[in-house]
Amino acid sequence: MKTQIYVDDRCGNVYEIPHGQITLKRARNGRAASMEFEYYEDSTVTEFPINTGYVVLMKADDMRIFYGYVFKVSMTKITCYDQLRYLKFKDSKVFENKTLTEIVNIIAGENLMLLGNVADTKYVIPKQISDNTEYLDMIVKGIETTLLSTGRLYFIQDNVGFLELMDIDDTKLDILLDGNGNITDYDITTDIDTDTYNCIKLVQDNKKTEPREYPYQDFASIAKWGKLQYFEVVDEKYNMAQINEKGNNLLKLKNREKKTFKLKNAIGDIRCRSGYSVYINMPEQGIDGWYLIDSDTHKFNDNEHTMDLELVVVNCITA
Repeated sequence: MKTQIYVDDRCGNVYEIPHGQITLKRARNGRAASMEFEYYEDSTVTEFPINTGYVVLMKADDMRIFYGYVFKVSMTKITCYDQLRYLKFKDSKVFENKTLTEIVNIIAGENLMLLGNVADTKYVIPKQISDNTEYLDMIVKGIETTLLSTGRLYFIQDNVGFLELMDIDDTKLDILLDGNGNITDYDITTDIDTDTYNCIKLVQDNKKTEPREYPYQDFASIAKWGKLQYFEVVDEKYNMAQINEKGNNLLKLKNREKKTFKLKNAIGDIRCRSGYSVYINMPEQGIDGWYLIDSDTHKFNDNEHTMDLELVVVNCITA
């Protein structure tokens, strides 16, 4: 696979840069994609030194793969991030009666970002207060609220310069991973340590009375794993129906083992990126189903393309 890197100095000058290994890292939510590449100090670099803030485009076989900005320059490596890096800044916002779609549109507009495909989430979030919070975390909070209320899971991505909000139901890849060649080095983990809870405790503050507690439990699971409690204070404006919906949905979502599949040093496929799902069939391991790519690392070096993927069982309320 032939790779190309172009650098724009924002003054109308664009150069193709000689480079060595490229490492591209992405995660499903809450983190900007990064691209690091080795570069050669030759006449091109001497004529056109790479500085922070420059725009970078990476192609593979003439396909646009990454568009971002230089954030770190060393003597031998350049580190770039996509535009999600600019959503790491903090602000205070109150969103009332807005859908996740509208929240993404507002944040993108205020930060002068170009929008690509933005899913219509439809569900109206009554109120979301974010004080001294990163823009990315505001969006992630909206994603979590929408998941608990609708059972649908969304994620954001930068698609070569365009901010997108995607529904995981629309990102299943026509890719089968099995033990017949494309899975050789892997690790499978099952745990209840990361994000598993079988007791949900919601508390609602009330200015006139003592705070009220609402527990939602699975006693069979508690007997099996011990008590794993999730605690949250809900908005005082929530009515009983909203509290019950949130509590029951949290229990459905959290009362599961987390199953992680790590694929290492596999033959690369540029379609495999965080937020997209692949089908894994390994009967000897009891695995047969869709797995969501939670993070991906692609390495391009001397026409060789390999990838490491961390995948999880698709964990939705409706799953």
